[in-house]
Amino acid sequence: LANFVYGQKPYGMKDNAFGNTSPGDGWKYRGRGFNGITFKAGYQKYSNITGIDLVSDPDRLNDVSVASEVAVKFLVNGIKSLGKDPNSFQNQTDATYYAVRANAGREVRGDETYANAQRVEKNFSIA
Repeated sequence: LANFVYGQKPYGMKDNAFGNTSPGDGWKYRGRGFNGITFKAGYQKYSNITGIDLVSDPDRLNDVSVASEVAVKFLVNGIKSLGKDPNSFQNQTDATYYAVRANAGREVRGDETYANAQRVEKNFSIA
């Protein structure tokens, strides 16, 4: 199934499967880590950012310390791409909103994902 969903034609559904070029790449670069990094291009991106070779050894994203580092880099980069400095939040509400939006990759106000985050944000502090 992963080869069909994430693979490149004729092995999968996508003409340009985000760097997946060989049979089996869909499975090899399936979602791993806390935020489910997919595709060879995604593994390469976070290899470059972290200095950890995830392309040659994709299962490294199953290691808690590696998955944690990648998840933090993913969120920090996502928040920055929204024009925000992750260290500049003045309140928990803004920090929660931008973290959820960065993770989702879309506007989240009014949706269930953001509502769930708001329910648990009181358990965390930006201080």
